[in-house]
Amino acid sequence: SPHKKKDREIDHWDSLESQRKKAREITWSQIVKTSWRRDNYKIAKKKMASHGFFLLLCWSASLFLAGAQE
Repeated sequence: SPHKKKDREIDHWDSLESQRKKAREITWSQIVKTSWRRDNYKIAKKKMASHGFFLLLCWSASLFLAGAQE
């Protein structure tokens, strides 16, 4: 019957649409994940930089103190 054919076409479109939606969700989550990683990397780099600066301060302070003690 023609009615059955129509149902099959609708099912086909539904499955296509759901596949497209799934693909969109996957790419979206991947984008979020990679950007999250990138942000973490930036934060880590900033932390490393400030940590390095702190170490440099300590080092110069200890040199200064050592020089002052002589």
